[in-house]
Amino acid sequence: MDDFGSDAHAWAERARSNIREGVMAFCSGVNKDHTLASDSLCLNMVKQIDKYLEKLFNNPMVVNTPEGSVTLYLQRTNNILDQFFRELNRGNRRKTGNNAMQRMLNNMLVDAPLVKNLDNPDYMALLLNDKADFEELFASMNPLFSPKEIQLHSGVDRILSGFRKIIRLRALPEHMIWLAANDH
Repeated sequence: MDDFGSDAHAWAERARSNIREGVMAFCSGVNKDHTLASDSLCLNMVKQIDKYLEKLFNNPMVVNTPEGSVTLYLQRTNNILDQFFRELNRGNRRKTGNNAMQRMLNNMLVDAPLVKNLDNPDYMALLLNDKADFEELFASMNPLFSPKEIQLHSGVDRILSGFRKIIRLRALPEHMIWLAANDH
């Protein structure tokens, strides 16, 4: 390991040790302070810390790579996801002026957060596979269907599965009128 690596490792160990000492001091402080000992939130936090103490302060993992061994300090929280959703929430508030995001998140495609990976240069390099951009990547790919197969499958008169059942409902016109009248 180079000097920077050993310094970074020593710094991380000191930080981890300081954090552990702080957490342990908090837990013992809750037990000694009568005000904190009567607070159910503090007691529940201490209970969770006691339950997961060994997992909170696991040793870092050493992984062997072609360039040598690398020490990984695993996150014990979901900070990356929290940051992503804070950024998403902030962008939504700027765009709509609305503080509530429930409707937007419910309507969001499940894989939409994966689009955030497109900001990561390493991910893009892996995805593009030595191509300059998506245009070049897609141009180099073999088509899944021939033009004749695409023409056969491109019928606009086709009804999606499940819609036939809806169309056959006797009360469909009344239900559509009710929905239109009660649009929120």
